[in-house]
Amino acid sequence: MLAKDSRGRLFNIEMQVRRLTEWIERSLYYIASAYVGQLKQGDNYATLKPVIGINLLDFELFEGLQAHWREDSIMSEIHRPPVQKAQDQLKRLSDDEEARWRALARERALHDEASFLASAHEEGREEGVQIGEGRGRAAVLTRQLALKFGELPAEVQQRIQQAGETELDAWAERVLFAESIAEVFR
Repeated sequence: MLAKDSRGRLFNIEMQVRRLTEWIERSLYYIASAYVGQLKQGDNYATLKPVIGINLLDFELFEGLQAHWREDSIMSEIHRPPVQKAQDQLKRLSDDEEARWRALARERALHDEASFLASAHEEGREEGVQIGEGRGRAAVLTRQLALKFGELPAEVQQRIQQAGETELDAWAERVLFAESIAEVFR
């Protein structure tokens, strides 16, 4: 059974009474499948939530006793044509190693691209905010100076546009008490 908690974590919960030879590999496969299954085409890796496997076993896992997967017996009892067709297709795809590798490569490429784009978008957003804040500070200071001292000389406007965040903040404070433009830029 696959369950999800309020934080989005997935739990692959199994109750087993018969141990299969490849029990550990199969358990890991289903956990990995639940993890990978979270991503849809174009999703970012950052959306992935943890997957936790909980196995209630009627045997000691590392002592070589037996286990049983409930899903296999339940699914084999469903005789509806659409379900059987889906199971047959899944088996055919699962048996075709080249198709699995092509599908995996395609999935990786799509997720890599989504993660790259999300990262680039975030970097661009942060850079835009920084630029916007700098331009905003410069615009406010220019307006303050013009209101207090009249039209600004071109060299003052250029100095404001080339200034960094720290300088702009200092000048914006000084303009409140300065008697001249020269006092602001001292």
